Amino acid sequence: SIWIGIDPGGARTGLAESDATASMAFPWTTVPSQQVVEVLKKRHALEPLAGFVVGTPHRWDGSPTHGTPLADQMAGALQAAFPELPVHRISEQFTSKIAPGQRMQHGVQARQKGQGPIGCCVGIRIAAGFSKQPA
Repeated sequence: SIWIGIDPGGARTGLAESDATASMAFPWTTVPSQQVVEVLKKRHALEPLAGFVVGTPHRWDGSPTHGTPLADQMAGALQAAFPELPVHRISEQFTSKIAPGQRMQHGVQARQKGQGPIGCCVGIRIAAGFSKQPA
């Protein structure tokens, strides 16, 4: 079953999806943050999803960052919209710093304005990191 990796942002949210075995993740899309639940409902109707993995940023000392409330809101919205699916949280330390290098490595072109492809790359790191966690 397919897992969706989510990198929530104030304006845009990066989404990635796993393969059916949840061993690899691939960029899917970047959407306006207020449209994430709607987009995921359509995706779930096409093929049932296994669940969601929301990247949750925090500082080294465990304190929240400016993005932590966005991740909290996203996880809550997903739990309300998809009560039958699990919503996992995973640490997202430095994924936004690592993603531009991965974007270049995989040949993903940057937009002239905004960082849509970077959100997808972060989503990949989130989904891939989750798939490597022990059960």
